[in-house]
Amino acid sequence: MIDSCNTKKSILVLGGFGFIGRYVTEYLRSKGHKVVVSTRKSSQMKNAINVIAHKDNISELKRKMEGLDAVINTVGILRERFGESYDDVHHHFVDRAAKVCAASGIRFIHISALGLNNPVLSRFLISKNDGELALKSSGADWVIVRPSIIDGDGGYGAKWFRRVTRWPVHFAPANSKGLLRPIHVKDLAEAIAVVALAPQINPEYREIELGGRNVVGIFEYLDLLKGGNTRWRLNVPAWLARVCSHVCDLLYLTPFSYGHYELLKYDNLPSKNHLPRLLARAPKQIGLKI
Repeated sequence: MIDSCNTKKSILVLGGFGFIGRYVTEYLRSKGHKVVVSTRKSSQMKNAINVIAHKDNISELKRKMEGLDAVINTVGILRERFGESYDDVHHHFVDRAAKVCAASGIRFIHISALGLNNPVLSRFLISKNDGELALKSSGADWVIVRPSIIDGDGGYGAKWFRRVTRWPVHFAPANSKGLLRPIHVKDLAEAIAVVALAPQINPEYREIELGGRNVVGIFEYLDLLKGGNTRWRLNVPAWLARVCSHVCDLLYLTPFSYGHYELLKYDNLPSKNHLPRLLARAPKQIGLKI
């Protein structure tokens, strides 16, 4: 168990306007901690206390991180855009930021994903794994948090899943045999905060894998969100699902991506679910109304 800390902290949330970052920021501020929010989006800079861009150099990052107790990295991109590659965002930025934290004695909490050790070809997933490896070799006081699929208000993927629940037929790739353990974003935010605020990190909690109450397949997950069983289910041939994933990536369509196509083939379950111990309570129930 991680010991709690009553001392007020100063924490930087990278990607603080994103889905996970907003909930982490809200939770920390509700407990009286000072939260510095950063964003890579120029349209949001006027609302940010501090902004860290992916291409900042080491000296600039160090200046911006002075006086912090912890940095929480919630930054990630589903698809590459001009000036934002998977390697830049998920790997090289993590490497630079972690090295600054190591030199400054700042804890670095990195939000990653489950399933990165599976035999995958997606550059999205490969870059995520490279970022983890860079963090582990940085010398920082690091923690890696790997949640299963995340549900909650405001998430791009969560919105689409809820929209799909209203369809009369549910679709999934025929080879999507993996199991999921969906986690509520508020539970995830609280668990991240517990780790950020802890005086010391037990070695057991360096790599934290998190999931909610239910272990379900993709069709069962949609039923869970719907609040009832769907009569019609259709398994899409694997080759067609893969083509669709590439089309979605190319045209920036639904959240379904080649990375998701690959993840669905394998279990997306924590090897050991740390969530109940971190929260000291049972996880929230996942559902359409949250």
